[in-house]
Amino acid sequence: MKNNNLKIILTGISVISANLLFSQCPINFPKAIDVCLEGATQAKNICFENSDGNLNLLFGGENLFSFNKNVIDNQGNDINKLVIHGANQPNQTFNTPNIPPTSYRDISYEFASAGSAKIRSFRGDNWDTYLEFLTNLHSATSDVPQVRMHINHDGKVGIGTINPQAMLDVKGGVRMGNIEDTGLNNLNNLVIIGANNRNYPDENATYTPDFSRDISFEFAEAGKAKIRSFRGDNLDTYLQFLTSPKANGSSPITRMQISANGNVGIGTTDPKALLDVNGNVNLSGNFLRLTTPTTSGDAIIQRATEGNLIINSGHPNTNSPESSVYLNYAQDYGGGTGGVKIYDGGTANHVDLKMITTSELPGTFLINPSGGKVVISDNTIPATPGDYRLYVTGGILSQKFKAAVTTSTQWSDYVFDKNYKLKTLEEVEQYILANKHLPNIPSSEEIIKDGGIDLAQMQAKQMEKIEELTLYLIEMKKEIEDLKKQNKELKEKYKNN
Repeated sequence: MKNNNLKIILTGISVISANLLFSQCPINFPKAIDVCLEGATQAKNICFENSDGNLNLLFGGENLFSFNKNVIDNQGNDINKLVIHGANQPNQTFNTPNIPPTSYRDISYEFASAGSAKIRSFRGDNWDTYLEFLTNLHSATSDVPQVRMHINHDGKVGIGTINPQAMLDVKGGVRMGNIEDTGLNNLNNLVIIGANNRNYPDENATYTPDFSRDISFEFAEAGKAKIRSFRGDNLDTYLQFLTSPKANGSSPITRMQISANGNVGIGTTDPKALLDVNGNVNLSGNFLRLTTPTTSGDAIIQRATEGNLIINSGHPNTNSPESSVYLNYAQDYGGGTGGVKIYDGGTANHVDLKMITTSELPGTFLINPSGGKVVISDNTIPATPGDYRLYVTGGILSQKFKAAVTTSTQWSDYVFDKNYKLKTLEEVEQYILANKHLPNIPSSEEIIKDGGIDLAQMQAKQMEKIEELTLYLIEMKKEIEDLKKQNKELKEKYKNN
């Protein structure tokens, strides 16, 4: 005995074995008596202390471990616990989170000729406490375990970082799951169990999900962004992507949907095609390529560097000897009647190009400039006086040309009317001498001033002169016949004399 404590000197396991063999009951010690394994000095003693039924393990007088029994928790339950008494020196980890603690307690797993793995705990500068998990690298040459996971005082867990900024903060890649498929491939999946309630389409055959699962990105004093999934009324599943507008940050709106059939809708939750965009599309590239499984090649809509739009409909093949560009072709989506409008960059001046079909004019191509004219020319636009709607530089070559005459007054049959006043040839001569052109025919100065001649009108005027010449010839023939008659009578009279 020393200092009222029972001292047991263990020289071999036989002492304990002897007590166990010859004792009918455990060795009992009074509550105030400790069992110590005495070291060279008192500071090196290892003592077992009975503290009201709880066993404390002391090293050099400092309580490091406690085995507590019959402890009552907050719910009134009896619990047993092992207490590791941590170092009481405060660490400033909370205020300076990137500085490792200088005072801590470890549970260390140590291996011969290898490194160690540790579970570490330490306190902060107040009531805050921390947990860390450390392992040693395979390539390490000494026992220097590194912190792999850190649990902060506020419950935030950091993997690869000792300064987690979220409830789970991972510095590095994440792989979830470890499922092997039938092909022995290693599949890693993050599974979010979806709501099993069925969603049914509304009267427009689109789904409005009342039951869904969201991955939500939420921001303080701002809106949310979500990735949403829901099921339909059978085995069909859907994905939606939602963001909050600037003016209403708390109410996310569906921006894109991937439907069960693979159709992707942007700006719509009811996509009718593989890509259905309800709104404007801005392509920053130079061209849009439309591929085809046939040998005709790809069709390309391209914006050239000078700003021109190029449509290349592909290479010809045996089935289609020539490539074509179809506008308003009624194939799968039907055709409209608006045609094509070409604007000059404003909102007023434009040209309508369209096909019109009536009983009198089936399949007629209409060119309708808004208040202007149609000019076929080079880059220069010549002056086109008057109300003429078509101007062609360099002339027109045609196998057939017809000028429209809509009323009888536009033609010259009036010359043969009995009331028509035909000028005498003397009058015509005097007019020509005075004006240097025929009566009722425009002069060269007038034609230049008017910018040309009206073919139908000029043809009618020329026909007027031809008909007048015909009348002159008829009258002249009558005069010649009369002269011939007179000449014959004179010859007969002269012969008889």
